[in-house]
Amino acid sequence: MTRCATYPVARCDASRSPARSDIKSRADILGYVRRLVAKDGVSVLWATHLIDEVSDDDDVIVLHQGRVLVHGSVSRIRNAADAQDIRTAFTRLTQGADAASEAP
Repeated sequence: MTRCATYPVARCDASRSPARSDIKSRADILGYVRRLVAKDGVSVLWATHLIDEVSDDDDVIVLHQGRVLVHGSVSRIRNAADAQDIRTAFTRLTQGADAASEAP
């Protein structure tokens, strides 16, 4: 027997990346998506290199060179990197991964 669950899905036309939008448009898009999550329970996979888009209540996956370095809440990631903010955590985690890959 196969079980199938359905989840609310929102389709977004990604022909124009929010990252290339002006500041207000990008904030409007992000706000709209966050409201969909909060109000309608929509699940969203948001792939970005813009650290300022990460909210403290987000679940984050840090990818580097095709590998998952860490996955979890923002506070878990900050703790894993002994960092005060997500930007510093990302830098420490990715630099640490680079150093580890260069070690003999």
